[in-house]
Amino acid sequence: MTSKILFPAFLILCLVQLYVPARIAFDGHTDLAHGTAYKFKTIPVDPTDPLRGKYIALQFEAAAVEIDTTRKWSVGESVYACPAIDGEGFAFIAKISRQMPEANEHYFECEIIDLPTSGESVARLQFPFNRYYMEESKAQRAEDLYRQYSQSADRILYALVFIHEGSATLRELLVDGEPLQELINGIEPM
Repeated sequence: MTSKILFPAFLILCLVQLYVPARIAFDGHTDLAHGTAYKFKTIPVDPTDPLRGKYIALQFEAAAVEIDTTRKWSVGESVYACPAIDGEGFAFIAKISRQMPEANEHYFECEIIDLPTSGESVARLQFPFNRYYMEESKAQRAEDLYRQYSQSADRILYALVFIHEGSATLRELLVDGEPLQELINGIEPM
C-alpha cells in the first residue's frame, strides 16, 4: 500500500522539479522573442561590492523615480513600473502604480527600497533584472572591466532589457553599444 502512494508522489515531485526551470526558461525566451527592448543606463557600483557567484550586481539610473508624495508608499512594497524612452533612446520610469497597468502599456513589477526624506520626492526602486549572469571562467574579468568602465564619465554602460506582459528579461550588458561579453573575449585571462 505504501509503495502505491510513494511512487506516484515521487513522480509528481520529479515533474514539478522539471517544470519550474522549464517555465523560467520559457518565460525568458518569450520576453526576448515578443518583448519590447529598453536600454537602461547603469550607474557606478560601489567598488567594494564584489561579484557574488557568477553575476555582476547592477544598479540603474532609472531606479531613482519621482513619486507622488501625497500618497502613502512603503519600503518593501511591490509596485508596477512603466518605462518610457527619453530623447537619447534610454529608458526611464514614467510612473509607478499599485495597480497593474492597462494591457497596452509596458510594465514590470519591482520593489521600493528607499523613500524620500522630507522635502524630497525621489524614491529608489529595485528592478528584477539587477544581476548579469556570466560564465564562471569569465566572471571576474567581466566584473573588473565593468567596474573600470563604470567609473569613466565618457563611457555609456547600459543593460538591454526586454519587457513583455509584466515580465522583464535582461539580455545583455553593453559598453558604448558593444556587448560586455565581446569586450572580455578580447582580454587575456589573468
